[in-house]
Amino acid sequence: MSEPINPDDKRPDENPYGVPPAGSVPPAGEPQPGSYGTPPPPASAYPPAGPSGFPPPPGGPTGYGAQDGFPPPPPVSGYGAGYAADPSDVGSAMSWGWKKFTENLWPLVLSQLLWGLVIGAAVGIVSAIAILPAIAASSSNSDAALAAAGGISIGASILVGIVVVFVALLSQIGLTNGYLTIADGRKAQLGDFFKFRNVGPALVTALVVGLAAGLLSFTYVGIYVVAFFTVFAMFFVIDRNQSFQDALRNSAQLALKYVVPTILIVLVVYLVGPLGAIVCGIGALVTMPWAYLSLTCLYRRLTGGHVAA
Repeated sequence: MSEPINPDDKRPDENPYGVPPAGSVPPAGEPQPGSYGTPPPPASAYPPAGPSGFPPPPGGPTGYGAQDGFPPPPPVSGYGAGYAADPSDVGSAMSWGWKKFTENLWPLVLSQLLWGLVIGAAVGIVSAIAILPAIAASSSNSDAALAAAGGISIGASILVGIVVVFVALLSQIGLTNGYLTIADGRKAQLGDFFKFRNVGPALVTALVVGLAAGLLSFTYVGIYVVAFFTVFAMFFVIDRNQSFQDALRNSAQLALKYVVPTILIVLVVYLVGPLGAIVCGIGALVTMPWAYLSLTCLYRRLTGGHVAA
């Protein structure tokens, strides 16, 4: 006689893996079928590209990593918050530049004045050191001394030119760093305009651009052609720690992708900016930082970088 079947007993061949029967509902608080046991997809090992197709700068949304000594800015939603939906809008970039100029007036003005004094002092010191021997040699009536004085004068002129170019290039690097600091959303300090990052590639980039512009200066239009293709190069070097080759290539690609905005910003930087020099040079203390802040804003927005409101 068979024993009665206990409903609580399980037969060895029934449901050996604990899979609930079809149509059954698991008790409350337990995971639903299929909600576990499948690992999540692995995260991508590469950061997504920015809205323009350029990869985000290393070290955070602004390119300032901890290794550079700059703290990253606070998290933001999107980029160019508070501005026109079109990142290539030069008008809103100029409005942003004027707003940030008024908010950081004294550091911007004083940095330009100090860099002017540094360049002037360098020229004066080098000229004195180089020319004094020539003056002493010219006091002699001998032909050899006069010839030596002429040679010293030529050498002094070359040396002064090298020093002026070198200090001017350093000023460009320091000022660019200050403009990027303002775009990050940090209150600019005077020292921000005298900090140098990625100096070697930055100097090479500036020299290449300067030589190209000098070789084409006889055409007049050639200067603006060079400016069109290289106007963003220094930002790629300093903001993203790129080599001069990558910076020049990325600047040219960005300019060709946004032809009209690039032409407009070149006109702003190379025509509107220097116009302030007409008023005894004082107006340039306003127009130059305004123009370069506008350029900084446009660069960041076109490359998907952060622009502080």
